[in-house]
Amino acid sequence: ADIQKKAAELQMQREKFRLEDDRKRDELEAELFVKAEEMKAKYGTQLNVENIRAELAINREVMKAQADVIKEAARED
Repeated sequence: ADIQKKAAELQMQREKFRLEDDRKRDELEAELFVKAEEMKAKYGTQLNVENIRAELAINREVMKAQADVIKEAARED
């Protein structure tokens, strides 16, 4: 029973972290859009928001892969 309770707690904690990460990512994306519009209005420059989003997505995937490698290494110990 204790093992099941601990597993459920860990699952809830993982879900909480995932939701927090999603919220932060959404906030950053909104901030990126606002900043791009501010630069456009102030300086007449156009940022390529899609390129920035693509770079962020690549970085996110790299970080996820690194985390997976660390998790796998921890399981082997």
